[in-house]
Amino acid sequence: MIKLFQSGTTDIHRSMAAIVYRKDEADISEDERYNTKQMNFAVLYGAGAKTTAQEMKGTEKQGYQLISRWHKTFPRWEEYVREVETFVINNHYVRNLFGRYRNILIIDPESREGMTSLRKAVNAPIQGGLSDLNKLCGYNIWRKLQGTSTLFIMETHDSWKLDMLKEDVPFVARIGKEEYENVNTQEFGFKFKVPMKVDFKVGPNARELEPYD
Repeated sequence: MIKLFQSGTTDIHRSMAAIVYRKDEADISEDERYNTKQMNFAVLYGAGAKTTAQEMKGTEKQGYQLISRWHKTFPRWEEYVREVETFVINNHYVRNLFGRYRNILIIDPESREGMTSLRKAVNAPIQGGLSDLNKLCGYNIWRKLQGTSTLFIMETHDSWKLDMLKEDVPFVARIGKEEYENVNTQEFGFKFKVPMKVDFKVGPNARELEPYD
């Protein structure tokens, strides 16, 4: 998976589908891409196999077969999940790459509540890490835009909404690209193994945004 990102793929879900379906990317259908995308996020965010299979296009049996093939292709993921589950059961917390802790007390890992907490424990370092990365990049951009008329309006998931003059768009986009794609995380004790990409949309309001290159 890391090699796919490093290769410069413009569509990670299609590239993943080519591996899972064992086909050339050019031969991947939209349904096959959709199924792989559903599975990529479902696996990483802790959804169960049954739920994931039901969300896919095709029969539930085909969904299970695809999930099994995904795990055989990327066996390290299940090892990671077991490691996180063992750690949180013993230590009652998880921590993301930026050092943020999340306390999760699990009394009975076999209970419904326990299994839900285990899924949260696996998911928290991923989503929490992305949230902290977004805040770090946003803060660095904000510092460089001090003294300009550009205003930070709000953060939404993995994006920022800014208000600026039309003529300032190229400058702000350049700053944003630099900070996201060259973010320095070494002070937190790690360095990304894959390139970080960022997209921009520009418009007169939040409902009329168009991609900006």
